[in-house]
Amino acid sequence: MWNSLNNNIRNVDTLSKFKSELKKIDETENHSVPKHFFCGPRKLNIILTQLRNSASFLNFDLFRVGIVSDPSCRCGAALENLNISFWIVLYTYKPELY
Repeated sequence: MWNSLNNNIRNVDTLSKFKSELKKIDETENHSVPKHFFCGPRKLNIILTQLRNSASFLNFDLFRVGIVSDPSCRCGAALENLNISFWIVLYTYKPELY
């Protein structure tokens, strides 16, 4: 990015002026964000992305990155991961399926 900047912008004397010039460049470029980025509630999209990327607050995900010392679930399962959590929630809300 630095090499593609105009020399006038590179030689600006203060940081605030430099940031201002960069912001002007960014505003003039056309950034089109795909429509599916705005589909559904933001919080739900964040949670689903965390689950897909194994970056959730489930014990197994936290264990993999060294935040908790035990990957087991409170229900007694050896691992608290997306698989076990899904079935616990399903059983909790739809016990007639079992």
